[in-house]
Formats: sequence, structure tokens, C-alpha cells
Amino acid sequence: MQYVREKLEEARRILAERPELAERLRKRPRKALIRVGEEELLLDTATLEELDSGEPDIVLETDEETFWSIVRGELDAGIAYLSGRVRVKASLADKVYFGKVIKAVLEEKA
Repeated sequence: MQYVREKLEEARRILAERPELAERLRKRPRKALIRVGEEELLLDTATLEELDSGEPDIVLETDEETFWSIVRGELDAGIAYLSGRVRVKASLADKVYFGKVIKAVLEEKA
């Protein structure tokens, strides 16, 4: 999960430079659980800070092989989701909303 933690730090820097994007996250706070294989990370989506406990609103899970294939650019995350290799448990509204936020963060990096 060290890689995920590093990417969260990068995302926090982007949010510091994009107050309008940070404000969008603060308006809809959620707890998200990211599970890669046996490892888990629970975070507050409003601040992107790691949490020690709490019931997640969003659960994203995948296996290590799929995770690293996405990271290396060998597999598109959308394709992985559609094929069931990445599973997201959340309300439809949360899936759509956070998909847009993630897209905005990724576009900022480009």
C-alpha cells in the first residue's frame, strides 16, 4: 500500500493547488476502503487522509496483479472495472461523483 499512500500524497498536493476541486471533495465527505489483495487502506475522501477506523461508504477492491497492471499502464482501470477485475461497492451517485473527481485529478497531472 506504500504506492497508494505516495499517490495520495501527490493527490493532496494537487488539491492544495486546486481549491475548487478540494471544495468539491469537502462538500461530499465519504470514507473509502481500498483493498488490494490482503492489504487495506481506509481514507477520508474529503481530506485524502488515512483513517484508523470507520464504516466505509465506498469499497474498491482488486487483486495485486490487476492493481500493478493498472499502475504500469498495461490495463485500463475502466476495462478492469467492466470486466470485474476491479470491484467498487458504493451507491451509483458516489461511483459517478468520485469517478469525476478522480478524472479531474488525473487531468491535472497531465
